[in-house]
Amino acid sequence: MFTIPPKLFLLLCKKNNSHSKNHSSGFTLVEIMGSTIMGLILLGFALGGFNNLRLSFIQDKGIADVNQRLKTTLAAIGPDMQQIGQGIVDTNIPLVELKVFNANQATEYSEMTIKKTIIPVSLTLKEALIKGQSNTTLKLDSSSDIIGQWKSQRIANGGKIKAYIFNKDLKKGEYFEYVGENMTTVPPTLTVTSQTWTENYPVNSTIYLMDKRQYKVESNTLKLIIKDDTTGALELAEYVDKLNINVTLKNDDGTESICKQITETAINCTPTVSLANYKFENIKSIEVKATVKQKNENNPSQKQLRPEDLTMSQKFFIRNTL
Repeated sequence: MFTIPPKLFLLLCKKNNSHSKNHSSGFTLVEIMGSTIMGLILLGFALGGFNNLRLSFIQDKGIADVNQRLKTTLAAIGPDMQQIGQGIVDTNIPLVELKVFNANQATEYSEMTIKKTIIPVSLTLKEALIKGQSNTTLKLDSSSDIIGQWKSQRIANGGKIKAYIFNKDLKKGEYFEYVGENMTTVPPTLTVTSQTWTENYPVNSTIYLMDKRQYKVESNTLKLIIKDDTTGALELAEYVDKLNINVTLKNDDGTESICKQITETAINCTPTVSLANYKFENIKSIEVKATVKQKNENNPSQKQLRPEDLTMSQKFFIRNTL
């Protein structure tokens, strides 16, 4: 039988123990520290990149939010601007009322009120109304078919609705509340809530079913106030700073005037336009410039946009004057 000499066996064991000892010695402290530092450096790069990506996302979101609110503001106003005067033949009616505040200052802003027909048929007055006089019925020179259309609209509106009477000679009118009609009498009549008239309205004055719609910015919110009902105002867009509105008029000599204010008693245009010569049909366009506020504008991580980034303009062309 083969046997290993004792001296050879001891020599092999000694070499094997020496190899096992060297193999299990592991990483040195310097190697561990170097690896840790490298890991921290890589982690720092990763976190820095993530933070930059996060900031970029926040800034892009802020810009997108501003652009969306600008578009929403103009889109909310646009349809009414284009539909002013539909169904109205008399272009003397003051369908656009434009007011300017803090004119020629950095804080200048505008408010606009428009009149918009509800149905495209009007009534004609049979008997004159006297300034300072109160009435509960109006005598009409209109067909039963037209009065029937008014009745349907009144009932659909809950039984009462605002109407507008206009004196074309004075270029003035006023709203009143219409609550009923009588088509069996001669002449037929409208029943109204007791009204004391602020102007004279001669025979053949025209009466319209017409909305009054006011656009204004209040507490950084764009609001639509219908028929002076401030409690029921519709909130169309938030974080809106102001509106600046200009109306371009076509003059008889072929020139154009830019108007900042048009009311029943005053008009402010450059070049100057006489109020007596102003007609709705002379409106070429209405330019609306919206300015919005930046959300979280004091947040240091929020990119501060330039003033020009917070504004957007659009011209609207009224279909009834094209």
